[in-house]
Amino acid sequence: MAGHAIELATGESYEAYLEREVLRPLGMPTARFRRTAEYADRLATGYHEPGRPAVFRPIYHAPAGALLASPRELGQLVHFWLRRGETGGPAIVGPESLARIERTETVAYRTTDTNYGLGNYGDVIHPARGRGHDGGLPGFLSCYRYFPELGVGYVMLLNSTHSLQAYLEIRALLFGYLTGGRTVVPPPPVEPDPEAIAALTGYYGYASPRVQLFGFAEQATLGISVRPDPAGIEVETLTGGRAQLVATGDGGFRHWREGGTPIRLTRGDEGRRILVGGLAYFEEGSYTWARARLLLLGAAMLLLQAAPLWALGWAVLAPIRRLRGRAIASGEFALHAWPAAAGLAWLVLLLVFEHMARAEAYGTANLLSVGVCVGSLVFAACSAAAVAEVVRAGVAGTVPLVLRLVPSTAAIASFGMTLWLMFHGIIGLRIWAW
Repeated sequence: MAGHAIELATGESYEAYLEREVLRPLGMPTARFRRTAEYADRLATGYHEPGRPAVFRPIYHAPAGALLASPRELGQLVHFWLRRGETGGPAIVGPESLARIERTETVAYRTTDTNYGLGNYGDVIHPARGRGHDGGLPGFLSCYRYFPELGVGYVMLLNSTHSLQAYLEIRALLFGYLTGGRTVVPPPPVEPDPEAIAALTGYYGYASPRVQLFGFAEQATLGISVRPDPAGIEVETLTGGRAQLVATGDGGFRHWREGGTPIRLTRGDEGRRILVGGLAYFEEGSYTWARARLLLLGAAMLLLQAAPLWALGWAVLAPIRRLRGRAIASGEFALHAWPAAAGLAWLVLLLVFEHMARAEAYGTANLLSVGVCVGSLVFAACSAAAVAEVVRAGVAGTVPLVLRLVPSTAAIASFGMTLWLMFHGIIGLRIWAW
């Protein structure tokens, strides 16, 4: 939107305007927004793994994140922030505007030290509070940070698919180098307020998915329970991870090694209890329901994986049973075959989706994206057929209960999964048209 506004106001492309009015005064003379043929030879190649380059794909919202620059030039941006806009050349942004860029003003409650301003957010992983931004494309990662209290900052660029551990370790090395052996001590904790903490104790469900299409899956697996702790609070994720956090005042909490407040317990616009942490937002909810939903989802996934193996075992033992004079009951084959087919369809669907994601084949109707659509319909059809066979076998009573138990529960699980996915628009998903 800002890029479009610049073009409407100036009558020229946003690239030309920003290169002249912002990048050149910042000391970034060779930075560009477009990867032209002449410019491409100067740019690094990203890699998924050794020997497998990543395909460079220009992003559609280019004004928000398509800057191509060297580490030295991005270092000029860090210097700009540390000098609070004093570049030695023409003024680009005034002090009030810089402060606004670093500040959140779209919520009524107090935020954290990791608040997101205008393309600029806080970072408390280091012992001192920092600000900056990250960016990523397949095969690339960029990160810049500046620390106003210390007067230093860094730029980190990676041209390969990275691990979170590598990201954190490299950053720690950079911070250690920049601080030159100085001891940087995180701010001291404050005395917790037991009464205030007790009023905000409970379960908070995830409510800010980054990808809305699949947000329902994140909401089913992400959540935080909060309970009192002598130093502040103990938080536990829905999947079992725990951490003790010390109080920082006014509902704020942090890990003892962090340089600021990443989590705050407060109340939202409508008086509802909320937890804000990093770039995530949680609202109070029912732990019982969240836990039951997660357990049901896990059980369904397990049964979907078990159904083909169970059917295979049945197929191996069926001839032996016949040799011993025990005939296969009417409908017994279909009772085992359809849940197995649903389980296999589910596995294939996940594999096709994974390949589509790796190939970034979202935006067009291609073999992979159409495969996801067709695969979801096949899974739904197999699930429906499996439940129909369970009902038929139960009414006919020809298959012993002990043989019906596993395929029946697998069929119900696959059908429940189908209804859940159908409710959220995944069955028959034409992702290229979403």
